[in-house]
Amino acid sequence: MWDWASKISELESSLSGFVLVTVVNVKGGVPRELGAKMIVVEDGSFFGTVGGGRLEHISISMAQSCMKEGSSRLEKFPLGERTSQCCGGEAHLFFEVLGQRPTLYLFGAGHVGQAVCRVLSETPFQIKVIDERKQWSEKIGDCFGIESICCDPLDFVEKNESLLSSPLSYVAIMTHDHALDEDLVFELSNYSPRFLGLIGSLSKWDRFKKRLNARGVSKETLEKVYCPIGLAIGGKTPGELGISISSQLLEIFHAGESHE
Repeated sequence: MWDWASKISELESSLSGFVLVTVVNVKGGVPRELGAKMIVVEDGSFFGTVGGGRLEHISISMAQSCMKEGSSRLEKFPLGERTSQCCGGEAHLFFEVLGQRPTLYLFGAGHVGQAVCRVLSETPFQIKVIDERKQWSEKIGDCFGIESICCDPLDFVEKNESLLSSPLSYVAIMTHDHALDEDLVFELSNYSPRFLGLIGSLSKWDRFKKRLNARGVSKETLEKVYCPIGLAIGGKTPGELGISISSQLLEIFHAGESHE
């Protein structure tokens, strides 16, 4: 018998997303017994088996879809025409998404960005900081041991559409340049991260909305942007803003809340 528990531990240690597929109910003739398990990783590699054949092929594809959506599900499989199997029974499989962590793409390695990194350092969030200023980029990487990417933020957006469109992606814009902030909102409005937030006052956001709307971004799209970013808990210091922004990100992640 293969050691699925050790494999789960290995994948969790490597921070790799995967799906644990378990046979949770059976009726009639089925290829595997109740409790049989299979682990599927993002590239479609798998360990263990829930029955082989067409059923397994469908299960692997469904597991990959679950990872992409970031949600678990229960599925019923009659072992007939759909699975090209003639066992005549029925298998219920539970697809449990495990090991996935939300990623915060933080544009701006300044004082508030550093404060956000400090607060989120011991939470489920993985953090990638993007800043074209080498000195600031190196500082945030050295201080917090997170991935700091020194490059043009707009180039990063262009080259990482699939990452930034994931339901596990959160984006916070807080660069040193208001024009760059506006351009980032413009580019990212074409994507669908779980969260898109912009640092700034209501008056800044009012000006941005008028200009972005003139550039072709719909009002409906702009309504999905969180600005001012963070919870209204008071305080304007970088440390206080870091707590406010981090609290909002954690609230949305844990509650699965949608933006109205």
